[in-house]
Amino acid sequence: MKCFLLVVSLIVLLSELSLAEYPLYIDELADIVNWEDERILEQLEDDVYTPRYELLASVKEILERQHPALQAAYKALITNMENTRAARVAHMLRQHEMRGTSDLFRRILDVQGDLRLSQSDAKKLMRDLKRMLY
Repeated sequence: MKCFLLVVSLIVLLSELSLAEYPLYIDELADIVNWEDERILEQLEDDVYTPRYELLASVKEILERQHPALQAAYKALITNMENTRAARVAHMLRQHEMRGTSDLFRRILDVQGDLRLSQSDAKKLMRDLKRMLY
């Protein structure tokens, strides 16, 4: 029974989070820029092979071209989203500490936060972590 609960906890862990995707907030910026920048952002969002730090640099470059009021509004939105996300992760970490799955959860967070990885590489590592369960 204890083994079953552990497996269920780990499955819940992996299904709760789409943690292979580090939020670069490309969609949020694409919604408020001109159509030329929107097109570029859509291409960046579809790019699964470029390291995420390069994608983030391109997003920041596009943001810097925008009007200061738009930059401020975008940054306020992202700050709010990051605060919400941080609270959610902290809550989930507490839950996984109680379940005894916090090590795996931290490994998933590490994969998520490693911006040197492309989206494709991060997804592969997530699949490898999931295979460790079985």
